[in-house]
Amino acid sequence: MNKILALVLFLLLIGCQSTSQDINHKYPNTTTTNKNDVQPKPAKTHHSHKLHINVVPADAQIYITNIKPKFAQGIELPNGEYKIKIKKQGFKTVLQTVRLTSSDQDKTLNITLKQDQLAFNSKNRVRKLTQMEPRSYKADVKALFGKKSSSLALASLVEWHNGELVHEFEGRYANSYTLDIKSGLMAPAYKGLKKDLSYDKKLKIVKKYDQALFQRIQNLRTQAREFLNTEYIIQVRHGLTEEEVVAAHDDEDETFATSIKWTASFYDSDDKNYIKGNKVDLLDLHKLKRELKSDDYGVWNFVWDFSYRGRMSEKDLLIKHIPRKKIISLWKNMPSSRYGRNEKYFDLEVLTRISDVYLDSGSEIVFKFEPIEIRVKDLDIKQKL
Repeated sequence: MNKILALVLFLLLIGCQSTSQDINHKYPNTTTTNKNDVQPKPAKTHHSHKLHINVVPADAQIYITNIKPKFAQGIELPNGEYKIKIKKQGFKTVLQTVRLTSSDQDKTLNITLKQDQLAFNSKNRVRKLTQMEPRSYKADVKALFGKKSSSLALASLVEWHNGELVHEFEGRYANSYTLDIKSGLMAPAYKGLKKDLSYDKKLKIVKKYDQALFQRIQNLRTQAREFLNTEYIIQVRHGLTEEEVVAAHDDEDETFATSIKWTASFYDSDDKNYIKGNKVDLLDLHKLKRELKSDDYGVWNFVWDFSYRGRMSEKDLLIKHIPRKKIISLWKNMPSSRYGRNEKYFDLEVLTRISDVYLDSGSEIVFKFEPIEIRVKDLDIKQKL
């Protein structure tokens, strides 16, 4: 009996094995996996990227205008959209948008700047000083030295006159006066000291600030020299009627007669005469007032505060090589943003250099600008003056 049971079990095992082999033969992929098969890996995502920008010429300036960090080769940036600006004097500025996504790796841009045939060519640093506002003859004037900076204006006055500290100016009723920058800037503070028991102590305090102020001006002379050697682009906008355009153009000589004149206030000391609203960059008036235990709140009670402005005297121009058809084309194709009530606005850009710095009316420093070259992009013209 046991032999019969053993035989039956043996036959059952053989039958199961053959059935399994038949199934594997029919459906080989349903039960087995080939070890050599490579399964696809999920795509790698990136949350930060290194940005490199190769520019020709290599000394062009590169900016990312919509973030605070300054550009440096290999700067790490998160996913997002970035506004790139690349510029160099004498070349056309490039504006480009770069989008970085999680599927991107590190990014490299290769950019070649194109020469600007209308660019002002100068060996000196060139800076744009004004920018015209749309639909207006007015210009947005950039401060010559940044915000306020009376001290830099004074340092420029001293530097322009080779270290001269005593300057004459014409006051009211054509009377002549002098200002000694070394000893006269804090004359109001000296004059305001009361002859009481604390006079000697307060006198020392004023002298301390006076010496620090003079030293500040002396230290700024090197920086002022850089501004004085810079050349500046001033944009001037003329509103002309159609009749005035025709009258200004000479068909025979192909010339266009116009004039330029410009003046601007960079910083007006009269705007804020009170210490509370005016941190004069000459010295810390809040601190001085506390040390003197003074109740005075006017800037004029402590220091001779200065405003400064730029001026370009009127100059007649005769722009050459302008055929009549170019004037007609310009007038007809003028963008609507340049339309006035009965006139259209023509933009002139003038390259200038500082030709004089002088003291006017005792509290105003004037920077005189001399035109060197003019360009009219609308007419595709650049001309030496």
